[in-house]
Amino acid sequence: MRRQILIFTLFILTLLLVACNEKETKESKADVIQKIEENMNEVKSYYTELDRSTTITNISADEVVEEGEAKAKLNVIEEPLQISGELFNDGEWAEYYVTDAATLEKKEGEDWEDIMEQAEHYRNLKPTYPEVVQIVLDIGNEDEIVMERKDNKYIFTFSGENESIFEAFEDPYSLTLKRDITQNIKVIVDSETYFVEHMENALKLEDIMPGGIEEGELDVFIQQTYENFNEKEDITIPQEVMDEANE
Repeated sequence: MRRQILIFTLFILTLLLVACNEKETKESKADVIQKIEENMNEVKSYYTELDRSTTITNISADEVVEEGEAKAKLNVIEEPLQISGELFNDGEWAEYYVTDAATLEKKEGEDWEDIMEQAEHYRNLKPTYPEVVQIVLDIGNEDEIVMERKDNKYIFTFSGENESIFEAFEDPYSLTLKRDITQNIKVIVDSETYFVEHMENALKLEDIMPGGIEEGELDVFIQQTYENFNEKEDITIPQEVMDEANE
């Protein structure tokens, strides 16, 4: 009798495992894209890091002739928009607070400063999370976009040239490049929340001739990650920061 009960229990467990595996493999790319769209408005706040680098190489001389880098480490609340964190540009870091109360900046080696007149600029920092999701929605159903599931993540990838895929990145990441450009894209989406956690695109444009270079190559690398979804409800500027900015 015990043996029969054990066999029956194992049979039930096997059925459950098969059912779970079928659920995991059943979702098509279109299903996942739809759920990403349905869940995008569930994201109210997050922490994001953005890395962007640009390199121009003189291929014939095998030397880098120009390079630049921009970074961001930000806590963001979407509605009403509030931001705190750091931006790296032109070789230096600066800290920021953007709230209804004030817009403040602290550059390296300097005090906090009230920059309310620049508030609109910082409120329009790109890309927002909805803009990144829109990229996924725009490119997701392209036949060349491949989706696979690894553990609890959906991973979308693309490698090659595709004008419409490139266009999806142009406005959110302020790209002004020729269209015949090679891209290597990787997007990671959580399989439970359907939140976008990672966006990456390595772009390459060959045969450019800036500044008299006979044979040049442009590389742009963009990587943005998201975490700590919906953990913050408010961003408060510390009183000592406000006091320093108002001195």
